[in-house]
Formats: sequence, structure tokens, C-alpha cells
Amino acid sequence: MLGRAITDSDAGRITKAQLLSIFQEAVDNGDILEEENSLYVVACVIPLIDEGVLRPSRHSVKFEERINAKARERIAELRREDAKKNEEA
Repeated sequence: MLGRAITDSDAGRITKAQLLSIFQEAVDNGDILEEENSLYVVACVIPLIDEGVLRPSRHSVKFEERINAKARERIAELRREDAKKNEEA
């Protein structure tokens, strides 16, 4: 959904105001939690929330918590891999 809105905005089929409205609706109704929207949320929506252009919601908080948890898991995985390599060396 968000990818299509960005494409439509880039092509001039919708205005920036309409795009922001779509983003805010996605934040408010939880569409930002859908996996297919993750890239667009990280690249476009979260920065707009941080800048105060969009209002955060419980869904944006949940999204950020989920992304942070994934990052922590990945970091822990990389550290385990490094430790294993160091033991083998």
C-alpha cells in the first residue's frame, strides 16, 4: 500500500499532501505493521514522525519496538558468530 502511494506521488498522480495523509492513515490504523510496508516505514514514515510532520500512534511505537528487537537479535547473532570464529582461530 505505501509503496504504491510513493510511486503515485513520484509520478504526480497524487500530491505530497495526499501522500502524507496516506502515511498518517497507515500510522493510525496499523498498516505500518504489515511486513510489506516495513521498508517504506523505515525509509519514509519514521523520519516524518521524528520530524513532527506525522503524529505517532501506538502502532508506530509497536513498529519501532519490533524493529529494535530485530536489530538486537541480529547483533547478538553476529557477536555469536564472531566469538565462534575467535575460538576456532
